[in-house]
Amino acid sequence: MKRFFCMTTLLLTISFSTFATDKDFDTAANALCEKQKQCILNSLEGEKIPPEMEQMMTASVNNMCASMRASFDAQAAKAKKLLKPATACMKSMVTLSCEALENHPEIPECRQLETLFK
Repeated sequence: MKRFFCMTTLLLTISFSTFATDKDFDTAANALCEKQKQCILNSLEGEKIPPEMEQMMTASVNNMCASMRASFDAQAAKAKKLLKPATACMKSMVTLSCEALENHPEIPECRQLETLFK
């Protein structure tokens, strides 16, 4: 799950800071953020968490996309070459179940994106 959240954070960072004008990328980024929120909230189900803590966590998760956008606006100029590979990676990730994402699947589109960071 840690790898999934790291990759998701990276992709959302790129999306919100750089490609607001690319509708395909923006749609994929929003879908991935919603998927991540769904997975986090699903993982809380059945946990013995005090109601106050659960409300706080839910509010935090519900605001995470906006928070990421605000945090990473300064990165916009650095990521233009990542548009197509990041879009492909996010589209592939969204098609997987939360359980599959937690098992760190090898996603060819995401592997291609990772190589651009090395």
